[in-house]
Amino acid sequence: MDAPVADTGPRAGDMTMAAHDPRPIFAAMFAAVRAYLLGAGAESSAAARVATNPKGEATRAFDAMAERIALDVAREGLGGFRAFSEEAGEIAVGRDPRWTLVMDPCDGSNNFRRGMRAVGFAVAALPAGAPLDPALVEYALCGDIFTGTVYAAARGQGATVDGRPIAASRTPILHHAMLGINLGRERAPAGDMAGDTEDAGGDRPPIELVLGLLQRAATVRRTGATVLDLCYVAQGTYDAYADLRDRLTPENFLAPALILAEAGARFTNAHGLPLGPVEFTRPYSVLAASNDALLRDILHALGVQ
Repeated sequence: MDAPVADTGPRAGDMTMAAHDPRPIFAAMFAAVRAYLLGAGAESSAAARVATNPKGEATRAFDAMAERIALDVAREGLGGFRAFSEEAGEIAVGRDPRWTLVMDPCDGSNNFRRGMRAVGFAVAALPAGAPLDPALVEYALCGDIFTGTVYAAARGQGATVDGRPIAASRTPILHHAMLGINLGRERAPAGDMAGDTEDAGGDRPPIELVLGLLQRAATVRRTGATVLDLCYVAQGTYDAYADLRDRLTPENFLAPALILAEAGARFTNAHGLPLGPVEFTRPYSVLAASNDALLRDILHALGVQ
């Protein structure tokens, strides 16, 4: 049965709070998208390719419908806003936007169409007109489509899972760490992104160093849903996460970045530095570590420090 959407701070049904805290609207967006994906979105006809997104990747019917549902709920609850969404790209809704939303209603599309139960939802809110910088995200909500688990954060107010406060782990070294990893094809040449490469920046470490990182970790996991992997670091389930393929775009990581920060974890580029302002269609490599000591050990393993 569907799990209830958890309390994310203000009451999830109180739309009047959206001008100050959009998380109630985000919770409603997640609930609507989840209901669709677990219902009509799971039918075989919904897996048909219907378009190509701004990154040059295939858009499936369920991706397009999930995005439309999320935007409709946001439009009703927020009025005017600017949005960057994986399938539609940049859009403007209404007048006098308070927020810029960066969203991915179905992170893990390949998992979803193959029946793998690791699919995430993510939406981040930045002040209207602000650059797309992880350090400027004010509110974030991520969800697990199959379990209904909700991760949420407001800057300066901590992070929660299903309404309960969370904190990253204190594991200080790779030898004792559970590491989440995303492996596979590295960044494709320009103009060669039209397949199902949904996790599509530079300066990645050589593959030999990445393999060395895996060998030093206590254990390694891969789900294929970056939004969930990053939230696992915030929750203390993973101790760290690495995707060094130059393939992640901002809808994959802006919302989890705030949840990580509010849980006490670190989120950086492949060199241990803040990402700073990012471009929506440009791919990036990222690291997430539960604490400074573990981040230093990971960077040492990668030959960065």
